[in-house]
Amino acid sequence: MKEVKQTYHEMVISIILSGILFATVGSIIAGNYLGSGEYIKFPLGVLAGCIVAVGLLSHMMKSISMIVELDEQTAKRYGARQSFVRIFVMGLMICVACYYSDYINPWGVLAGMFTLKLSAHLQRPVHIFMKKYIRRGRRKAR
Repeated sequence: MKEVKQTYHEMVISIILSGILFATVGSIIAGNYLGSGEYIKFPLGVLAGCIVAVGLLSHMMKSISMIVELDEQTAKRYGARQSFVRIFVMGLMICVACYYSDYINPWGVLAGMFTLKLSAHLQRPVHIFMKKYIRRGRRKAR
């Protein structure tokens, strides 16, 4: 269980770091090409997408811990149902972003939600960095 929580925290850190990168680069690009008002809408969209990504990650972790306890057939049905819920939430968030496109950029929301996928790939390097950083901190404390 400790490894699951550690992985969760490392993925949240990855979502935050990649969200900051997407928001910064997107703000510069949107401000240069789309007009002066867009430079703030894109980072707001990325922020909204990152919040959804962390929520989806939490839902995924809870679903996985539940699936482990179920029998095979029930686990398959439960996993498919929970996957549909996550896809529905992502689609709903894109629709809401399109509806409120005067306030947030839908492409920013999409980029923010993409950070969940990116965090799966960045989890390992973040884990290695955290492991070295935590070891170094423990050595200094002694």
